[in-house]
Amino acid sequence: MPNVGRPLCSLDEGIIEGIINTKTQQNIKIKETECHGLGHKHCKFKIKQQKNNN
Repeated sequence: MPNVGRPLCSLDEGIIEGIINTKTQQNIKIKETECHGLGHKHCKFKIKQQKNNN
């Protein structure tokens, strides 16, 4: 993929987030930090647990 200056895998972010949230019953947020679209030779996702505001 060409370097387009932005991450390209928002669909993957959503799929990974949905699977992890469903399996763990926790509020997890996924963000792609490295991507082919940013000039990397791989994709890397950051996983962060969100705090509950209950």
